[in-house]
Amino acid sequence: MWMQIALIVGAVIGGNVLFLLMLGHRTPAKWAAAAYLKIREEADKIKARQQLRRTKAMIGLFVWAALSSASFAQGFASAKDLNVMASTTAEAADIKSLAQRQLEEIAAEWLNGEIPDRMICIHLDKRTIPACLTCAPAGETRHYIWVQDRSQLKHELAHALLWHLNLPEWADEGIASQYDNYPSDERRLVSYLISAQGKHAFLKELKDADNQHRR
Repeated sequence: MWMQIALIVGAVIGGNVLFLLMLGHRTPAKWAAAAYLKIREEADKIKARQQLRRTKAMIGLFVWAALSSASFAQGFASAKDLNVMASTTAEAADIKSLAQRQLEEIAAEWLNGEIPDRMICIHLDKRTIPACLTCAPAGETRHYIWVQDRSQLKHELAHALLWHLNLPEWADEGIASQYDNYPSDERRLVSYLISAQGKHAFLKELKDADNQHRR
C-alpha cells in the first residue's frame, strides 16, 4: 500500500517538474502572467489597426468635406454654437432655424433644457455617403454633422447633443433613433427602458453604472 502511494506521489511530483521544465522554468503564475501579457499585446495591435483605419477614414472624410464645400455649398448661416452650410443661403438659414428648434426639443427631453457649450457644424449635401454622419474628432471643440436631407437632422443632432455623456453605443444609437422611423433593436430597447423608468432616470442609471465600472 505504501509503495503504491509513493509511486503516485512520485508520478505527480515528476509530472509537475516536467511541466515546469517545459515552461522554461516558469511557475504556473509566471506562465499565466506571460500568457496574459501576450493576449494584451495582440489586443493592442488589433486596437492600433482599428485606430489607423478610423484615422484614414477621418482624413478622407475631411478631404471630401473640404472639396464638396468648395464645389457645392454656396450658402452659409450661423448662430451661437451653430454653423450651417447648404446649397443656398436661404436653405442654410432655414436649416439653422430648424436645428435650433430641434436642439431645444431634444435638450428639454433629456437634459432638463440645458444645451452643452459646443459648436455644431452642419453640412447639408445630397451627395453625402453614408446618408448621414456625425463625428467629433479628439481634441476638437466642434461637432460635425453631414446629412443628405433635413429628415435625418434630428437623429444626428441627438448624437451631437448627448456626446458629452459618453453613453454606451447601444444607448446613444437607441436615443438618436427615437427621432427617425428606422425600427432598430437599439431603438426598441431604449423605448422599452424609458417607458418603464423615464428618460432622466434612464440616463442616471447609465451614469451610475459607468461610475461603478470605473472604480
